[in-house]
Amino acid sequence: MIVNIPDRSVTEGVKVSRFEIGNTCPVCGGPRGLNRWQVNHYDGKQVLLVDIWTNPCGHVDLQSSARQEAAQILKEQEELANTG
Repeated sequence: MIVNIPDRSVTEGVKVSRFEIGNTCPVCGGPRGLNRWQVNHYDGKQVLLVDIWTNPCGHVDLQSSARQEAAQILKEQEELANTG
């Protein structure tokens, strides 16, 4: 699933980036909320348009956890590319 969430890895402030995360809830393994909508998110300095979703199981996905998951997926994809 591709989501738009704040990217704090940039050096100048915060921007919104597209990240790939899994389709399952990281807590229980159930389906992740595939229906997303965009909302304005104020990070203390600027307003960003980000995706939010509701998981059917009721577990909440934090943006920080989604960023960590996206980083792990990217790392695994890079490792696969380097071994092939």
